[in-house]
Amino acid sequence: MLASLSEPDGEHREHFREWLRSTHARPERFDPEALETYLDFISGPIGQPSFFAHQVSHYDPKHTLEISDRLSRLADIPVQLIWGAQDTWQVLERAHRLRDAIPGSGLHVIEDCGHFAPEEQPHEVARAALRHLDAASAR
Repeated sequence: MLASLSEPDGEHREHFREWLRSTHARPERFDPEALETYLDFISGPIGQPSFFAHQVSHYDPKHTLEISDRLSRLADIPVQLIWGAQDTWQVLERAHRLRDAIPGSGLHVIEDCGHFAPEEQPHEVARAALRHLDAASAR
């Protein structure tokens, strides 16, 4: 559960340190410097209210549901989904459903990876993106 907007900054940072670590398949490998950078963005007198006003408000699935019936329009665009196999925030089942909803799209699943794929497996994300771009440019 998310902490409240009025939570003191030290408590806020500690709560969200663990929350952010939950994005990783192996939380102990979350780069400490990167973790502190993420926390800096969502903490303090500007970051904490901004996080709740802008980030948390988008957790409502209504935004996705509003466009879900139009995903088939992407059929003419090369779409490659890149997903962490151990993503607990957006589970792999959702990746398969999204791929199925977008005709001709591909899905590259990265093993030993959670929600922050570019943070956890940057080289694998880059390889998958480059393969997709190479294939799309060859068409």
